[in-house]
Amino acid sequence: MKKNLLSIFAGLLSVGAMQAQLDPTFGVGGKVVTNVSNATFNVTCQALQSDGKIVMAGHVADGHRSRGFVCRVNADGSTDTGFNGGNIINEYADHYFAVAVQTDGKIVVGGGFDGEIAMARYNNNGTLDTTFDDDGLIYTPEANVSRRLVDVAIQTDGKIVALTEYANSPYEDYRLMRFTTDGFPDTSFDGDGTIVTNVNAADKPVSVTLQGDGKILVGGYTLAAATDNFFITRHNANGSLDTSFNSTGKKIFTFTNAANLYDVAVQPDGKIVYNGRLYSPTRMITGRINANGTTDNTFGTGGNTTTAVNIDSSNGDGKMKIQPDGKIFAINRFSYSADNSQDVFMIRYNANGSLDATFDGDGSKIFSYGDGSDFGRDFDIIGTKILISGNSEMSFSENRIAMARFNADGSLDATFDDDGTKFMNFIYNSYDAATAMALQTDGKIIVGGVTLANDDYYGTVLRYNPDGTLDTAFGNGGKVILPKDGAVAAVAIQTNGKIIAGGSNGIYMYVFRLNTDGSLDTTFDSSQLSDDFEEFGSTLNQMKILSTGKILIAGRNFSDINDVTSHNYFLARLNSNGSIDTTFGVGGYSTAGSGSVNEEITALKILADGKILAGGSSWGTPNHYTLLKYTINGALDTSFANGGVYDGVLPEGDGSIMALDTQSDGKILAGLADNLNYSDANYKFIVMRFNANGTIDNAFGSGGRIDTDIEGESRLADIKVLSNQKFLVSGTSYGDNSNFALAKYNSDGTPDTTFAPDGIMITDFSGTNDKLSTSLFTADNRILTCGYTTDAIMNSFDHALAKFGTDGTLGLVNPNKANTAGFYPNPADDKISFSTETQSASLFTLEGKLVKSMSVTANQVNLSELSDGIYLLRYTTKDGSTKTEKLIKK
Repeated sequence: MKKNLLSIFAGLLSVGAMQAQLDPTFGVGGKVVTNVSNATFNVTCQALQSDGKIVMAGHVADGHRSRGFVCRVNADGSTDTGFNGGNIINEYADHYFAVAVQTDGKIVVGGGFDGEIAMARYNNNGTLDTTFDDDGLIYTPEANVSRRLVDVAIQTDGKIVALTEYANSPYEDYRLMRFTTDGFPDTSFDGDGTIVTNVNAADKPVSVTLQGDGKILVGGYTLAAATDNFFITRHNANGSLDTSFNSTGKKIFTFTNAANLYDVAVQPDGKIVYNGRLYSPTRMITGRINANGTTDNTFGTGGNTTTAVNIDSSNGDGKMKIQPDGKIFAINRFSYSADNSQDVFMIRYNANGSLDATFDGDGSKIFSYGDGSDFGRDFDIIGTKILISGNSEMSFSENRIAMARFNADGSLDATFDDDGTKFMNFIYNSYDAATAMALQTDGKIIVGGVTLANDDYYGTVLRYNPDGTLDTAFGNGGKVILPKDGAVAAVAIQTNGKIIAGGSNGIYMYVFRLNTDGSLDTTFDSSQLSDDFEEFGSTLNQMKILSTGKILIAGRNFSDINDVTSHNYFLARLNSNGSIDTTFGVGGYSTAGSGSVNEEITALKILADGKILAGGSSWGTPNHYTLLKYTINGALDTSFANGGVYDGVLPEGDGSIMALDTQSDGKILAGLADNLNYSDANYKFIVMRFNANGTIDNAFGSGGRIDTDIEGESRLADIKVLSNQKFLVSGTSYGDNSNFALAKYNSDGTPDTTFAPDGIMITDFSGTNDKLSTSLFTADNRILTCGYTTDAIMNSFDHALAKFGTDGTLGLVNPNKANTAGFYPNPADDKISFSTETQSASLFTLEGKLVKSMSVTANQVNLSELSDGIYLLRYTTKDGSTKTEKLIKK
């Protein structure tokens, strides 16, 4: 026992020199992972089961990649949890566009995956039907073509007909495929189960419909005589074209200004109804042809009825069905010209093509769920009632599955979920990434980033408590989604505690100010930038609050001078209220230093004298890295480098300055990265040092440069100088999986091996892909990093934060002092007691890995099952204080 105790104490004495580690007082073992938004479940199609349940299918948009999904609701709109809990997400489909229910209750869905067709069949309980193509899935990869499935129909004998796009030289055709009931190609259909048909120059199929005699109708639109027009074709049951239909099996309409054909349906008498859109002016057109393909002049006027309505030209949402009473019902997307928002458009015709005035008084209805855009993408006739499904934008950043049921007269059916409407969603993480950080004086952490919400990318601002928990007093549970698309690139905190967030979306820049509670500060002129710099390609990369309270932003802007387009170095200065500071540069902004076609500022450092260092690149082959120095008012400082600009080229290829900091002697450290499109030799942390006058410091490393290889490939993101003039570089290592990477150096650029072996520390979050965006030092000289991690289970990106002690102390009690810990005894045997009432406790290794969470009973913790050694004990007292101290178990 003595020997063991001696070895333990020897280990304890060596702790004072232990190397950097994750801080177990932060998050869980030093790490925090946060999901900001939910993915959007976009409904594209629906089908009605014989028991009244409704199956919906579409795609999940999470910002990483689309996935097909299927969900089912009961007849009253409630989620059918007996269907795999309510929904299925298929990793082997990008989108589902069609769904059909077999007579035995099995569900067939079809769409696309990597540009090819994807199909699946599910049992009634939501499990894959493995009798279908042996595993329940069909995927037909064919190189370099786009052949997604757009519609599906099930024959009375159970065979499945699929309509797909088909890229064919020199234009596009359509393809019909037929599968046996067990999911294999039906060789009785044109010999191999598939037939490709050319209608005209470029064909876009949209609808497949089965006639009662087994013949197959295909509808779409095509480029005929350099003008789009509708087409309908008919195939025999064996796949051949039916020449009894318009003598060729094909009918191309000759409407003036035809646009999209949306749907085709067949009446019990064999007549064929179609629905589409004309433009100039925009009109919905619904028409009917006889079974032989000739125009049915008894329908409407000359075989069709047109209705002036502003249907969104870009969509393919239109659906049409024939009711049991012979009336024709159609839905589409109504577009408001003022703001391009959308609502659901519904229309009903009598059997002769006239508008049915018993439906909402005039035969048509525009329906809205709320203030945002609404979409009705499919519907079913249930008796005399109409059930539609689609999506509703609950806010600019929230989109939910939406359903509505209407009575025959167009009024909402209040017996459906109490008011006729139903909203639902499923939990599935969306794309989130942390890109910027700032620290409040109270230690709370402001993190800027981006999230995919409602099918668009929005800037985000989150606030964390010092221990890594979300500050629920801020925004919505600690989160704010800004009402502007595009990522937040920089955050800063004003002296009054208000938060400035700046970003861009590739078209315009924006700057917002938030109050301390996360609400938008409407006294701040947040419109100023988008008004003044709303030009394609404008990007905000950096932002600093100056000692005067003014706000400096940097990045690139777009210009078109003498018909030459370019992106220029861009600096602008705002007053503290967001207005443009016209005393800076020319009218508030500066492009001084611009001379190449494309340039960009990606790093910014404000010097003690108020002058501005900027780093970035000048694009070319290869890119040049550039270091610029500006005066306080935005002019180039001609005493620096070559007229204010240092222009350099990495011997191995592309280079750009991503981060800047200065040492106490005025020397400049520049962290460089490439664009990851050259040889692996350039995938490394690159740091260069310049003298204060802009010349390279050849005493640093090799010719002013040091390179650090990390796991074969790495990309630098940030550089920070410590108070002792050592410096820390952070970024991402790209090995088998990408990870957070830190490298610490002595002031002369040699590795600081007291920090970690070779001065390098790698941190993995999920075992998949992690990326570090930026870093900062906390008041106690610890390093805080942020970026994103890929959720290993849901395969989506989430905010990732990690906190490290730079010298290994992590703020622990001094092991050489008498034990003043809040527990005793220490060293301990079988148990310890706390000096104050304690509510929770956890044990970690010295590397910050959680050993176990422990039960606190009668203010004591049982250690009898714990192996001998030195641990970190983290405990929280009744008053909410959290402490971390060393514990010796003997």
